[in-house]
Amino acid sequence: MISKLIKNFEVIYSGKMQPLLTQALFGGSMTRYILVLFGVLITAMAQVLLKRSSGIQTWSKQWFIFLILSLFLYILSLGIYFFVLKFFPLSKIYPIMTISVILLITFYGLFIGENITIRHLIGLFLGVGSVYFIFSGMARM
Repeated sequence: MISKLIKNFEVIYSGKMQPLLTQALFGGSMTRYILVLFGVLITAMAQVLLKRSSGIQTWSKQWFIFLILSLFLYILSLGIYFFVLKFFPLSKIYPIMTISVILLITFYGLFIGENITIRHLIGLFLGVGSVYFIFSGMARM
């Protein structure tokens, strides 16, 4: 039984089936960018849930719910990043995903009343500028 499962896994992820499976699931080039967007949004949501859980009494039922939801979203984003890395070079896509999550978390911080300093804003501006330069190079891919 286990050997049959392993054999099926090897067939699916062999050099023959994997491109077919990937093409069927994420065929269009626009889908790749949507996948990046979903990865960023899901990672940001996981971090926001962790932030929310930090304000709740540890080991309470509500704390566990936030913690489990956050963990689920992190695992989901890991799966999405797995596919994203099939389409984009790590050196280009990782900075874009990272600064995007930072921006989303910063906007959430503003929404809940956290202080944002000038240094923070300058850092964000530089991060966005770097994403622009990296992304403009990806448009030619």
